[in-house]
Amino acid sequence: MKIDLSMDKNYYRFLMNDNDLDKLKDRNTVGNTAMSQSEVEDEKIKLLANEFASIFMNQMFKAMRATIPEGGLIDGGFAEEVFTDMLDNEISKQGVGQDGFNTIGRLLYQQLKRRE
Repeated sequence: MKIDLSMDKNYYRFLMNDNDLDKLKDRNTVGNTAMSQSEVEDEKIKLLANEFASIFMNQMFKAMRATIPEGGLIDGGFAEEVFTDMLDNEISKQGVGQDGFNTIGRLLYQQLKRRE
């Protein structure tokens, strides 16, 4: 099975530009306590692991929606496609923080942490 990612290049570019890593560069302090370099690196790894899990979940939602036959009583056309894509994107971002879906991000974080 070949997955066509040609349409998603702008989406991934947006994710790369709209991540929280720049906020970490500016935020070296939490409250009044300074974060050490290792704590900042640890936060970066957590953010990247969660972002990867979010992208993975979004691709999973797209694959699941592709199995549903189109047509029916109401066909929303392009507007429906845009809305469902935005909905899936937001659900995948929020889902990473939920107890049932954060396992992928946590496992990836642990794997990346071991490689340091």
